Amino acid sequence: QWWPAPVLAAGLLCIGQGAVKRQGASLVPGTVLTALGGFWLLDNLGQVDERLFVPVLLIALGVGLLLRSLFSTPA
Repeated sequence: QWWPAPVLAAGLLCIGQGAVKRQGASLVPGTVLTALGGFWLLDNLGQVDERLFVPVLLIALGVGLLLRSLFSTPA
């Protein structure tokens, strides 16, 4: 039931590297991976309903796009 933990960790690592290197492009997949890993982990532990999957995915995508615009280096 703990198999989503590596997905969650990979997403957090991607977000951290994107923030440190100021590479906004890696923040979108990082937030999506983090949200998916967290959702799947909570689903396996019985803490969340699977009907929330699509809204969580869309919110994560939106947050990733916002972070990308904040952390992108100006051209």
